[in-house]
Amino acid sequence: MEPNEYIEKILSDAYKREIDEQDSVFRTLAFFPTSLTVLFAAMGLLRTVMPTPAFEMYSLVMHILLILLGISVFISIIFLLKAVLLGGVRYVSEEKILSYGDQLKEFLSKSSLVESDKLNQEIIRDIRVHIIIQYSECIEINHNTNRSRTKNRNYSLMFMVFSITLAFLMAMSIFVNDSLDKITYENGSANPTSRNK
Repeated sequence: MEPNEYIEKILSDAYKREIDEQDSVFRTLAFFPTSLTVLFAAMGLLRTVMPTPAFEMYSLVMHILLILLGISVFISIIFLLKAVLLGGVRYVSEEKILSYGDQLKEFLSKSSLVESDKLNQEIIRDIRVHIIIQYSECIEINHNTNRSRTKNRNYSLMFMVFSITLAFLMAMSIFVNDSLDKITYENGSANPTSRNK
């Protein structure tokens, strides 16, 4: 195996890995819309059972958590959009390779730089070098794109998990507060916390 042939094989494998990596990242993005839908539904539901705004600890904490939840979901969407809208994959152009091969063959046929019996070998060697250059360029571009896309996806996921955690804390806080209000009300010592319906 010639050195260029060996290099081409290595770069071809690396090129395929970067293409597969992009497909893998996009497959993991599929669950984000479902998660966002659930979060928006949870935010709407939580809003209906939120305490009325007041300078009380419970009311202040719940409204701060709701604001943080909204901000966290917004940031998650921003990173998700950045991951989706990044430039696409750079592919090796077969047309450019064929065009380069035709031009090279025409040039070498008209010139006396290469002996006729070695013409095809020289063309194949030069085309292989051209393919290696294309692979190298595509690998670098695709690797940088995939790295940025993966980073944005991970940030989006991080804020998504944080949002789900906030929504869960809010739901648990409301449940506990309602239970305490009910016990207090049944004991006749106070009225339940007023809420927006």
